Amino acid sequence: ALGLVDDAYTLADQYPPSAQSDDVSALFTPLADGLRRDPRFVTLAARLGLIGYWTASGHWPDYCATPGLPYDCKAEATRLSAK
Repeated sequence: ALGLVDDAYTLADQYPPSAQSDDVSALFTPLADGLRRDPRFVTLAARLGLIGYWTASGHWPDYCATPGLPYDCKAEATRLSAK
């Protein structure tokens, strides 16, 4: 919300996924729009196990349909899950 997207990703990268909260709902609030618009969000979602769920279930988050998103959410998720 404060526009400190780079700082947020730097902080998230310092902790293993097991140290992060199981409640990821904050990532999908309007305050986290800046995080989701950044292509690094898909990598963060993969670290949290969200990508595996989305690709396996076919249940994609609404943000993937956001007009003007600077990356293709599904394509990036599929690319990451293939690694």
